[in-house]
Amino acid sequence: MAQIRITLANDVELVVRGLEAMLSGYQNLAIEQVLIGETEVHPTDVLLIDTFGGASDLLSRMKSSVDDPNVGSVVLYTFTVTQPLVDWARSVGLSGVISKATHSDELVTLIEQASTGQFVVSLGPQDRTMDESAPLIKDLSFREAEVLALMAAGRTNAEIAETLYLSVETIKTYVSRLFAKIDVRNRTEAALWAARVGLGRLDDQRVLETKPADQDENANA
Repeated sequence: MAQIRITLANDVELVVRGLEAMLSGYQNLAIEQVLIGETEVHPTDVLLIDTFGGASDLLSRMKSSVDDPNVGSVVLYTFTVTQPLVDWARSVGLSGVISKATHSDELVTLIEQASTGQFVVSLGPQDRTMDESAPLIKDLSFREAEVLALMAAGRTNAEIAETLYLSVETIKTYVSRLFAKIDVRNRTEAALWAARVGLGRLDDQRVLETKPADQDENANA
């Protein structure tokens, strides 16, 4: 049986190297590449995107990888698995969502399944019930999810614009549209909403720090 080529992606080297060490002992896997930062993706059967530190800076990689003919399947490896996140992942062309609580043997099995075109989901052994009360996100585009995740990570509109190579006015439009679409009034509520669906982490969000009320209450920050 041919080995499955797997690529691991994360912006934190310590995290992705730990994942590499965990999977390197499986003979049916060939770790093709370890991506840190903006490295170009080589041809691979499965791209496993680790979202440690939040999904904000990895959403653009997800989109480009889904559209890349050299990448077979793109799977999200995350702390939080909710039904809305799974629905969104399926709708934008990802091949699965896997909890970080999943044991290594099960993770390898899911990677094998994803490599054959199956959509895979794992909640991990600690919690076999999926949070179905989280808000719906399947109607968000990749770009909207990207803006939301960056906003949830505490980025200002100017910082988001610089990251996404868009104008500040365009970002303001996206933020206003997001506020209406997800029914929130300010950036703190948007950050909490993002955390509930798995697009942000409450322990990694500068937006939750104390700030002037007028900065928090509108889309112009």
